Amino acid sequence: MTFRVGQKVVCVDDAPKFVDQYPYRRKLPISVKKGEIYTISGVVLTPAGKIGVYLLEVKSAYPPFKDGMERTFLPERFRPVVERKTDISIFTAMLNPSKQEIEA
Repeated sequence: MTFRVGQKVVCVDDAPKFVDQYPYRRKLPISVKKGEIYTISGVVLTPAGKIGVYLLEVKSAYPPFKDGMERTFLPERFRPVVERKTDISIFTAMLNPSKQEIEA
């Protein structure tokens, strides 16, 4: 799935996941919550060769890694928010009494 900067996403997975080559990360808490909506602020290639996303609403409480890179999240943890335009005009029309008389 491709994400873009400014896109709204919803977290679908907040379970801890660890990469074996980074055992020191095991103590870092997950700072996203399932069902919450976030905004993508950046998409990068991590030193481990994976795609990572930055989230506008999540500021890392930890210092950057040795290479200066801040904490990213796996894109698999999120899905795009589908914004639907709701049209309730049919329901409001049902509330208005009809001006036509119906013969029985």
